[in-house]
Amino acid sequence: MAGMNVWAVFLTSVVLLVTNEGVLALQFIRAHPSVIIPLLTFGATSAIGIFVNRKYHLTILGQNFIFFTIHEFGALANSLITTTRKFFTIVFSIFFFGHRISSMQWVGVVLVFAALGYELYMKHQDRRIQEQAKTN
Repeated sequence: MAGMNVWAVFLTSVVLLVTNEGVLALQFIRAHPSVIIPLLTFGATSAIGIFVNRKYHLTILGQNFIFFTIHEFGALANSLITTTRKFFTIVFSIFFFGHRISSMQWVGVVLVFAALGYELYMKHQDRRIQEQAKTN
């Protein structure tokens, strides 16, 4: 993980220099100094992984979670968790905030839900078959 972060910092620095975005970012920060604390907070929480914000909710940041999940459970489990989280975020947004989606977007929501359900069903079936093979 440390090696990946070193390369990410290196590549990001090169891109910031080549595209001049780094200079523009510094100019923005000088013009709007109120963003310094949120930027530092974001950077610190990305490095630490857990941060208690002003409302005392725990915020667990993604990078550490992703590395842990892939290491402990594999890439397939990580993609399933990520897809499930995104799916429930969309559904929550629709119902809690009253966002409207088209009928075709509803078809997409249903397809994602069906695919997640099928994935869980297949995992359950695989476990059942493995358990039956062990008992025979």
